Amino acid sequence: MLLSMLCWGSWANTQKIDKRWRFELFYWDYMWGVLACALLFGLTLGTKNPAAPDSFLRNLYAASPRSLAEAFLRGRHL
Repeated sequence: MLLSMLCWGSWANTQKIDKRWRFELFYWDYMWGVLACALLFGLTLGTKNPAAPDSFLRNLYAASPRSLAEAFLRGRHL
């Protein structure tokens, strides 16, 4: 995510190349990419010991569905 922040100027340059691609779609690509990377890192690096109390999946199961939905929706709008 930090590396992609350094490349934010490339969004505007790419949009100049292809006028049909709306600029807002770059944000959606970025958002879904960050979500996919967070899940990938959490599922691979966050579960060295699935029985540990601080493992990724255990934390997800412990959270209420409402808390997960609020975190997802608020992260999108901030």
